[in-house]
Amino acid sequence: MSRFCSFALLLVTLVCSLGCPQAKPPVVEEKRPSGPFKLLVLDDPPLAEAIEREWKAREERPLELSQATTADLLKEDKIGADAVIYPPALLGEMMRREWIETLPDSLLNNEALEVDDIFPAVRQSELQWKGAAVAVPFGSPTLVLMFRPEVLEELELTLPETWGEYQACVERIAGSRFCTGDEKTFDSPTLEPLASDWRGKLLLARSAAYAKNPSNYAVLFGLASGEAMIGQPSFVKGAEDLRRIAATIPAELQSLTPAEVGEQFLAGKSALAIGWLPHKSDASQGKLDFTPDFAPIPGAVAYWNQLTESWEQRRGDRPATVPLLTVGGRIGSVSKSSPSLRDAALGLILLSALESATQVSPASEATMVYRNGNLAGVSQWVDSRVSSETANAYGEAMAIELSSNEAISFNLPGVDQYLQVLNTSMGAILNDQADPQPTLEKAAQDWDAITDKLGRKAQIKANAASLGIR
Repeated sequence: MSRFCSFALLLVTLVCSLGCPQAKPPVVEEKRPSGPFKLLVLDDPPLAEAIEREWKAREERPLELSQATTADLLKEDKIGADAVIYPPALLGEMMRREWIETLPDSLLNNEALEVDDIFPAVRQSELQWKGAAVAVPFGSPTLVLMFRPEVLEELELTLPETWGEYQACVERIAGSRFCTGDEKTFDSPTLEPLASDWRGKLLLARSAAYAKNPSNYAVLFGLASGEAMIGQPSFVKGAEDLRRIAATIPAELQSLTPAEVGEQFLAGKSALAIGWLPHKSDASQGKLDFTPDFAPIPGAVAYWNQLTESWEQRRGDRPATVPLLTVGGRIGSVSKSSPSLRDAALGLILLSALESATQVSPASEATMVYRNGNLAGVSQWVDSRVSSETANAYGEAMAIELSSNEAISFNLPGVDQYLQVLNTSMGAILNDQADPQPTLEKAAQDWDAITDKLGRKAQIKANAASLGIR
């Protein structure tokens, strides 16, 4: 089955699932909370401002909103508020410090929360710990493939389904009239988020499909040993793939974040891109002179089986896409400092609810649509130059990834330390200063040293908890 057919089938399945009537969860009658709701928002002034506006429009209960950076909060010994909104990668650290509470089971059926309306990968990878709900969503993006359909059509290229096919597409475009000669159309055949603080995450996103398989539930660390697996052939192959792609991208375009990739793609700098679209801004005026399209990121047919220490093919030779979550976004949790767990949870639910989502979440540049019910309003989250039809295509691609049961996350305690090692390693690999295999084997040793410093037994438990294991 072609990539176009597979993608179309996924869209039909998604649309049908959204269009079919579903039983509404029971309305949970709740006593109105009394007293002020004390909310702390980390690293996101625009989101804090939107929350304040929405709260005043919907609630009579006073809101006491404060802001801080993650670095400042981690210097404290507790969260001095009823609830906190923060990056999802910080969840493991919040749990390690015992700063946040599990959400009451009685509130998970609350009609305003509408748990079943939240994309499954978001629920499972970002909102749960040991399989229990510990957070509500405010939206998290994941990397998607952006492409110019007219370029693929002229060069008779099919939409790449695997990273190998993507590499072939990039090389074909690089050698075509689109990227050669005095009247070339693009500065680069593709763009990827190669910023110094994004190289490690990009490696994980590209390697995930090589690493995750039916016999390998854990991807980054061994379940029993806690041993780092970043030095295995799956990640080495991902690094080799990325180095070949980076060689086709001009140096001046090798320091972009995912949103900056999207911005440059919309500016006509490339025919393909791996990233996400930027949010609305004062600079995004006018209309595009082309119509981009979007699809889930490529995947892989072959995967590394660490048990047999060999490469194996997926059943039916069908490629699997494995999205990486927790690389952006915002979630909210109830603080153990709150005198009323129920009241604090209700405050977060009100702000995360279907009716509030399009008023609150799009204000943050870190977020993305997170509910099926808000897909029709996905334009609220993207650059205003993008037409509603194009925004819908983007939302559909994002929804397919955020509905995947293959998604992985990286939200363990010490995640920033692990990623710093990986960013440095990938910098050396991409600059041709080091070979992928020995460099990633050394990175795995450094990861193990971090694990030992944090406490191996505690990290093993955290790894299992992040995977939903009680």
